[in-house]
Amino acid sequence: MFYFLFVYFTALKAAFVPGLIILGIVLDLGGGPNHDRIGFRYWKNPGPFVQYEGIAGAKGQFLGWFSVMTQAAFSFIGTEIVAVCDGTRGYHRRRLIGITTDCRRRG
Repeated sequence: MFYFLFVYFTALKAAFVPGLIILGIVLDLGGGPNHDRIGFRYWKNPGPFVQYEGIAGAKGQFLGWFSVMTQAAFSFIGTEIVAVCDGTRGYHRRRLIGITTDCRRRG
């Protein structure tokens, strides 16, 4: 019974993942109900280097870029860091809570 459920859900995942990727691309390029192309809306106005908190000049542009990169790094790290810490230890099931605590301390 478990085998059939595993095969069924794997097939569902194999069908949904490419479908959702294609759907996301189509919606970004204007295939939605309002035909608004949202994919590259902010590349021209205000542009890639916006001043941060009203700080003028190159320093403000660098701080704006740096704040975006910091937020992006934390969103990509997310829960994967627990799996990375878990892979470096033995007894995975027993130590998962301790690993989560260690990752919170490191981060």
